[in-house]
Amino acid sequence: MMSRFFYLSIILTVFIFIACSSSEKSTKDEKSDNSENYVFDEIPTGEDLRSDDSLKSSGDYYYLIQIGAFASRRGANDFARMSENKLSEKIVVDFSDKVDLYTVQLKRKFDNRYDAERLRDKLRQQEEFKDAWVVELKK
Repeated sequence: MMSRFFYLSIILTVFIFIACSSSEKSTKDEKSDNSENYVFDEIPTGEDLRSDDSLKSSGDYYYLIQIGAFASRRGANDFARMSENKLSEKIVVDFSDKVDLYTVQLKRKFDNRYDAERLRDKLRQQEEFKDAWVVELKK
């Protein structure tokens, strides 16, 4: 009788230990899912820079270069400060209701897509800005 109790208590202890460690792991996984920055699955490429007139100028639109999008204002502001120092460019942080994220963009506006894509391609050569893309906005 005593040996059955002993084996039962060992089995119960092992079961409790396994159950606790798996819930701890799921809690850690849940925390890591709430990362501050958002990585897009697909980045608009536009790699084929054309010099045709359709990219040169359109009076109805202007173009910005977005270098990041973050779930928290703090993450966006930290990235913006680092980017301003590294690029010597003015950076703007704004909340986008459309994507529900804080966007980090160069303040400089481009009148044509071609010039914006050229700078975007230069930025992408740096690891911190490899996900940069051009945003088209109506004036």
